Amino acid sequence: MRKIALGIAASVVLAGCAKPPAPTEYIYQSLEHSGVVSVTEVNAPGDYECPIGWRDGAPYVPNGVRKWVSYDMTFTIKAIVPGKKVQDISVVVPSSVGERVLMKDFQTSKNYMLGVEENGLIKQGDSFFYPEGFFIRVSSPNIDAQNYQACLDIDRMYVLDADLNSSTNPSVKLDRLVIPFSAKPGEEKTYIMDGVVPTTILIKADIR
Repeated sequence: MRKIALGIAASVVLAGCAKPPAPTEYIYQSLEHSGVVSVTEVNAPGDYECPIGWRDGAPYVPNGVRKWVSYDMTFTIKAIVPGKKVQDISVVVPSSVGERVLMKDFQTSKNYMLGVEENGLIKQGDSFFYPEGFFIRVSSPNIDAQNYQACLDIDRMYVLDADLNSSTNPSVKLDRLVIPFSAKPGEEKTYIMDGVVPTTILIKADIR
């Protein structure tokens, strides 16, 4: 079966703040799911300075050894998608992460047969597959003047039902929110991932 090319689009706005910078757009050949991936990425404004290119840093792999002075920074994250249940995509980040990147995957694999043709008991079509849901990256946890800080990246990938039902080459949507997060303990901040289906993101941080 032939592969289906993927088109990905996103627009992200930080609620209650100044208009964010213009999005960055790029495409790349995906090795993990169907076709070419097209990304639109927006960086939310914030008070914490994240290292340049932090998302591409070395992945954090727990080794079971903790420092004498350490803490876990808990990010309570709620994702509100219209017409769906509130999704808990919280993540716990050890201070030992440093500038490495902790990743947490909330996605599920989706696989469809599109353009189906039936010949008796035999069905044929094009395979279309992608990971649906949220994927989070976190790096550089820090405490400064009682502010809890970190570099956060939240991706949401999905396909509209109408596109799945009407096309053999549906567009996969990727809404990406990159946040230089800084807030007081327990202070909740609201962000809007303003893609085709707007998603509200609520985030607060605490130490345990």
